[in-house]
Amino acid sequence: MSGTAQRAADPDSARRCPACAARLVVTDAIAKCSRCERAYEMPFVGITDLRLSYPDPQLTRDEDARLAAAHHLGNPAYAVQYAHAHAASALRQAADLGLGRGEAAGFQPRLLAHPSEQVLLNRLSWLPERVAGAARRARPDVLAHFLEGLARAYFDGQETCPAVRPGMAVPAGPVRSPAERAAIQTAAARLWLAAAARTALGAGLGLLGVAAPDRL
Repeated sequence: MSGTAQRAADPDSARRCPACAARLVVTDAIAKCSRCERAYEMPFVGITDLRLSYPDPQLTRDEDARLAAAHHLGNPAYAVQYAHAHAASALRQAADLGLGRGEAAGFQPRLLAHPSEQVLLNRLSWLPERVAGAARRARPDVLAHFLEGLARAYFDGQETCPAVRPGMAVPAGPVRSPAERAAIQTAAARLWLAAAARTALGAGLGLLGVAAPDRL
């Protein structure tokens, strides 16, 4: 609409491979990656699925399941849980430093101007529709893939614009300079973003019946 900011296109409109994020080609009950050629059984493709099969004939079913349950960021389930725990850790670190988010009414999204922050904000905005769509279609994989993309967006944002930086310190006493005030306001906005990501990831994992630990 003219004069009205419009939300970016749905970031998850195309089904993506959990391992390499390439496009999946769906035929019958199988979704095959166009890049790495991994194959996924349908319809339950995503975080809660361990039925991933590799084209390597030397890889057994037991090895397949162990890879899917591995604790590294290449495993989508662990990556989503780790993103949730990372956001919770950032909020704890901020509290330890005495850095607060302030009142919700004082949240200033305009301070989240970096492209990675904008991507994360956009992905967060799709959460209600993703949940409703997954429930309406009885397709939990839709929500699982959304959470995987949300975790990637969170990590990208933290790499470029972390909520809490190493060596970060809050000025002692009253904040006087405009630069100090701007830095604290930006940090508060990024903490709100981290809190929103933690809430969305935790809620999504809970709906899928997957644990959402605050520490890993």
